Amino acid sequence: MHTELSSPLSLDQQVPGTLLFSNANHADKGLLVQIFHRHHQQNSFLIPAVPEPLLVWVVSGEANVGEREPDGEWHYSQAKKGDFFLTSSSTPSELCWQSTTTEAFIVMHLYLSLPLLQSTFCELYGRSTKDISLKELSAQEDPILSFYLRQIQTELMQNKSSQLMMQGLGQSLTVYLLRNYIGDKNKTVFKGGLPAFKLQKVLRLLEQQLTEPFQLSALAKVAELTEAHFCRAFKKSTGVSPSRYQIRLRIELAQQLLRQSNDTVIDIALQVGYQNPGHFSQLFKREVGVTPVQYRNGCL
Repeated sequence: MHTELSSPLSLDQQVPGTLLFSNANHADKGLLVQIFHRHHQQNSFLIPAVPEPLLVWVVSGEANVGEREPDGEWHYSQAKKGDFFLTSSSTPSELCWQSTTTEAFIVMHLYLSLPLLQSTFCELYGRSTKDISLKELSAQEDPILSFYLRQIQTELMQNKSSQLMMQGLGQSLTVYLLRNYIGDKNKTVFKGGLPAFKLQKVLRLLEQQLTEPFQLSALAKVAELTEAHFCRAFKKSTGVSPSRYQIRLRIELAQQLLRQSNDTVIDIALQVGYQNPGHFSQLFKREVGVTPVQYRNGCL
């Protein structure tokens, strides 16, 4: 009997699909934007908690999208082209979806930096504050917001996008959000996690060095933090320590190899960075709930 087995996918790039466009190299200037072509179905995976609000806009396709806090109750909404999701959760959350059409499911992720939010709020309302909250919304429609997002999408897809143009569009979008989607002013959205652009750099380095020995100092250096501060911020964003995160990424790769190759469990253990197959099997069962052999048999 076919058994569907999966563990939460922690790294956004690991979610089945393709990263089409990104301005990650300039994201520290106020705006991090990524466009993804997603697969039609996705089991639960982790969305890290970062200090900045996350705006997700459906570029094309339709899907039934599920959201929940870790181990909480699922809440579903039907999302179509032009709909957006807005979240500023202080804890990691889980997401899943099932496309309801054959059209490509493409989404744009956008993070607004805290300095941009703060400076725009001060310009709009004549006072400075760190307690800025945006509403939590799912599968909402707003033609004006879509207009701004479409301009950002168009600029990002240029052969050589303008950093200055992106900054201007980001400022205009921030003004609109603060005018129309300000939340409970007694609720603070600023969290202790890593800023989105720094988290992306750390995750990229973890992916590049996936099979190498864990190096906390190298990760902290990329994040420009002390090791102790980095560990606290990383766990705030992802819910796990940096070393546990690396283990999860290795196990995710092992799951993929078990599904898609005929390599032995010993070979796969070596490919994902473990010299001791027994240790690998113990970690695999801890993360997935079954042994590598049981997982492979369930996927066949």
